[in-house]
Amino acid sequence: MANDIKGIIVRIGADTTDLSKAMSSANRSISTTQKQLNEVQKALKLDPSNTDLLAQKYRLLTEKADETRKKLQTLKDAQEQVEEQYRNGEIDQGKYDAFRRELISTENQLKKLEKEAAKSNAAINSFGEKMKDIGGKLTAAGKTIMPLSAAVVGIGTAAAVSAVDFEDAMAKVSTIADTTEVPLDELRSQILSLSSQTGISASEIADNVYNAISAGQKTGDAVNFVTNSTKLAKAGFADAGAALDVLTTILSAYGMEASEVTNVSDMLIQTQNLGKTTVAELSSSMGKVIPTANAYHVQLDQLCTGYAKMTANGVATAESTTYMNSMLNELGKSGTTVSDILKDKTGKSFAELMEDGHSLADVLSILKDSADEQNLSFGDLWSSAEAGKAGLILLGESADDFNTTLTQMRESSGATDSAFEKLQTNSFKINKAVNAVKNTFIVLGGVILDTFSPAIEAVTGGIQKLCNWISSLPMGIQTIIVVIGTLIASAGPLLVVLGTLMTSIGSLAPMFSTAVTAVSAFSAGLALPIAPI
Repeated sequence: MANDIKGIIVRIGADTTDLSKAMSSANRSISTTQKQLNEVQKALKLDPSNTDLLAQKYRLLTEKADETRKKLQTLKDAQEQVEEQYRNGEIDQGKYDAFRRELISTENQLKKLEKEAAKSNAAINSFGEKMKDIGGKLTAAGKTIMPLSAAVVGIGTAAAVSAVDFEDAMAKVSTIADTTEVPLDELRSQILSLSSQTGISASEIADNVYNAISAGQKTGDAVNFVTNSTKLAKAGFADAGAALDVLTTILSAYGMEASEVTNVSDMLIQTQNLGKTTVAELSSSMGKVIPTANAYHVQLDQLCTGYAKMTANGVATAESTTYMNSMLNELGKSGTTVSDILKDKTGKSFAELMEDGHSLADVLSILKDSADEQNLSFGDLWSSAEAGKAGLILLGESADDFNTTLTQMRESSGATDSAFEKLQTNSFKINKAVNAVKNTFIVLGGVILDTFSPAIEAVTGGIQKLCNWISSLPMGIQTIIVVIGTLIASAGPLLVVLGTLMTSIGSLAPMFSTAVTAVSAFSAGLALPIAPI
């Protein structure tokens, strides 16, 4: 028997893949991080108390734990499929045991890494307390030079944070966008405009644009695509990422053009309107039946009508997915009773009938007539109880019920915009206004960064040392400090800001372990009694 997981085929997200390939990719990431850890460990043997190395070790342990956690989640997501394949005899005992070993081993590795990270963190916890002490002294020194305007600090910080977060998100977009289609500045403007229209943060929309391009959408179509997914999320009570995912899954599976995204969104909202479901529920379930539906030429309007009918009759969205998937498989596979009846009565397969324009109810009606001719119940035709139940519900009293709903589904144009407009409540308007302020800060922050960054070059001795320290900090904190410092253009207020900042974030020692030497040197220039760490 096989003694590894190679050959176990599972569905991960929207893709069907060999589990061993997914694990191989995860293992490569973990191995790369481990190599860096090994180098840090070697360096620590020579200098065990070096705070920079300790911080690197903590960061790498955390990254490795995150990578292992993602690997474990992939295995857990695949677990139900593997167990079902084992029960059905699709994989043998050896592969099943290998999967279990992989799962247990990954769980144990994660526990070990979490313990190591906690231990590593404990080694630098005292750094935070010392940072607070330094911060207090810097604050006092700054106050003796001149008081700082709280209003300036608040505005400067807010603008800087907003600008930096958004610029980070846009930098991510720039790595994948085709700027020959749409220049990055134009993308930036489009994203800010969409953010102001919808009340969703510009950084979140930029992330969704990145995901849309990553999922195969052209750069020129991405913002329009995200506009539709964003409205769909709001109108369908779904997470923006989930709405984006279901739209990309549908367009990819059915081979649709990006221009059809509005029609798809409208049908999903119409399904929500006609059934007892939400887009949020549909987005977590539809991916499991779409490949089956597409394989047998069951178009999206038919599938959405099926969801509307099933859920309206009290079947939960997830169960509707299972029932319809079972029904479509039985109708489409050769050799089943229902498949043979269709071939005998019409001379065509289920897929051919769907391709010819018949509705699901038309097909089910043929089966119902055949059952009546044989003095059988409709359920007797099906080998699966779930498939039979789906057929009964979708057929209803007659094919007319389903076909009437199908007509409504095909007339769903404008459903998303209509639902979106109905959600323009006072609460939404307030959130939208607050978000508009944030977007103003993004623009302001960008101007501040562009205007004042050259001034840093003009600072003298002690401030230059401080800038060297600033350059070692994470980008977000670095930009805040630089912008506020140059905005005020004074060493005294800058010290107050730095002191307050260091006091507040002293507990984040791993982020600032490289700052100690520079701060000590700078404080010595001001004759501050700061003990070395």
